[in-house]
Parts: sequence; structure tokens; C-alpha cells
Amino acid sequence: MLPILLAYFAIVSIVFAQEPCSPMDPGEWTPVRPVLYLNIYEANQEELLLYPNDPMYQSEVRLNGVLDDNSPNGIVLEPQTDYLMINPAEKFKFESVSGHSIIRLVQPLDRDGPTESVDDDISVITFTLKCSPANNLSVEMFYDVSIMVMDKNDNPPIFSNAPYETAINELTPVGTQLLTVTAVDKDSNLDGNITYSIIKNSGIVNDGGDLFDIDTLQGILTVRDNLDYESLGDGHKYYVIRVVVMDGGPNTKRSAYTDIKVNVTDGNDNGPSYMYTGCLQHRMTCVSPKYTVDVTAITLNQELQFHGFPDVTGNAIRILAKDMDGISIFGGDNVSIWI
Repeated sequence: MLPILLAYFAIVSIVFAQEPCSPMDPGEWTPVRPVLYLNIYEANQEELLLYPNDPMYQSEVRLNGVLDDNSPNGIVLEPQTDYLMINPAEKFKFESVSGHSIIRLVQPLDRDGPTESVDDDISVITFTLKCSPANNLSVEMFYDVSIMVMDKNDNPPIFSNAPYETAINELTPVGTQLLTVTAVDKDSNLDGNITYSIIKNSGIVNDGGDLFDIDTLQGILTVRDNLDYESLGDGHKYYVIRVVVMDGGPNTKRSAYTDIKVNVTDGNDNGPSYMYTGCLQHRMTCVSPKYTVDVTAITLNQELQFHGFPDVTGNAIRILAKDMDGISIFGGDNVSIWI
């Protein structure tokens, strides 16, 4: 007898569970009504026009019954006006697809909000949904609906306070930290994770990509190699480092770049160098400079005529020296001669 009663109650429970508007799945309940959790991805107007039936923009409403007035199992779904931010009747449409009730996004929805702050993000849309059998609208069942707005990688990273500029001395030690670049990405989870790197050999003027490093996660710029003020052209005493920031989108990654201008000041890393026309030059200074003078008889206060070696001008010259760390020129007529 007991097995028969158990079978009877099981059949009654199944029939009751399949009544129109009853939930298809056991779920959470608030003190007064059950909760339906739905997932729908954000989308812009173009995406909705191109892919209106994409499963990303719809979710099944797992209630027994179909959205059909003529069916014995027909149901009518009506969102209530207790929404907090977004009117579901404007953004979504309830439809029947292959005998299943779905809710579909029909108007653009931006999960990430208009600003970089998370305060205006729309991650959850909540409202109350009323369900009634189509053949008996006096019967009403209410559900708390929570639509989880799923994020897509639709925002590129954006640098803060760009472009960047700083100044350092050419004698700054390797490993010195110069500045920190920062960027933000409005997307969430992996899509919002950002990494920094330097674009080397980018073709920009005074590319310093090989002379500096940047921390991948923190964006800290450091000196990687020795700098040289004198090798930079006149009027261009700076390096430019092109930095790219990339998000962590698993499928399509988005990126942005900015330039860092590092102005270089002169350091006392070079001694004075003699200079004259015709000598073997390296970096605009004479290599192993030599001067020659012919003396037949030494007479007090006699003027000596110096020539550079090799003598390519045939004219007497002054003994001059230049400090490569600046523009100082030394030399002239009062020169001590050691014999």
C-alpha cells in the first residue's frame, strides 16, 4: 500500500510542478516570492541590429508554460514597475522560441557606465515579474528577477594624465625609478586586467626604448642603460619612450599607447679635448691631437707659430680646447711650452 501512495504523491507533485507559471527549477526564495536569475550580455545598437537573435543577448525564463494565448499551457508575463534604475519593459522583450519562454535584449545596454568609476556600472537589473495563465488571468504568481549583465571587452585601456614628461641627468644610475604611468580599463574581470610594455625601435625621433624598462604590472619606468647627453642632437636633448598598455581580453585584446619624454641634462663625464682643423676626429673632438712649431733660435718673447698635425691649412693656429660637457673654450696666446 505504501509504495502505491508514494507513487500517487509523486505523480501529483509532477503535475502540480508543471502547472503554468510554476518554476521549472528549485531556486532561492525571498520571504515572499521565489527568485529567477538570468544572464544577458551588454550590447550596443550596432550589435543588436547585426545579431538580434544572438544567444548572448537572451536568456530562458524557466517557468512552465509558453507565451501563447491559444495554448492550454499559455502564460502571460508582465514586468512590474518596481524597478530601481532601468525599466525592463523598455530594454527587454519576452518571446517564445521553440516552445521556450525567453527574455531578449532589444535596446542598447552598457554595463560599464559612462565614466571610469564603478559607481555608475550596471551589473544587475532587478524587478518583479508577474506570471498568469493565459486562460485565467485572475491567477497571479510573482517572481523577483535578477538579470546579471555580463561584461564584454568593449572598452580599451585609457592612460591617466598622459602624455608624460620628466628630466634626468645623463649620469643617473642604472635601475633608478623615474616615474609611474597609470591606465584604467572599465571592463571587469580578465578584460579589465592591464599590462604595460615598451615599444622598441618604433621609428620615433630619439627613440629611447632600449635604454629604459617598465614594470609590466605597476607601470614604473626605470633606467636600463647608461645615457649619453652628448650623443643627442642639438635642440633634441631628450629621449622618447613609447609605452603600450594592453588589457587581458582572452579573445580580442584592446590596447592604447602614450609617449614619455625624458629630457636629459648634461653631466660632468668628459674632460676637455683639443680641437683644430685636419685632425682625426671622433664625436667632434681630436683624437691624439698634436701641434708642431719650427724653432731655429730661442729668443725671449719670440712669438711661436703653431700648426696642427697633420698641417692641412698651412696657416698658424691657436691652441684651443673644448670641454665636451659644455661650451667652454680654453686656449689662446698665453700657452706654457715645456721642453
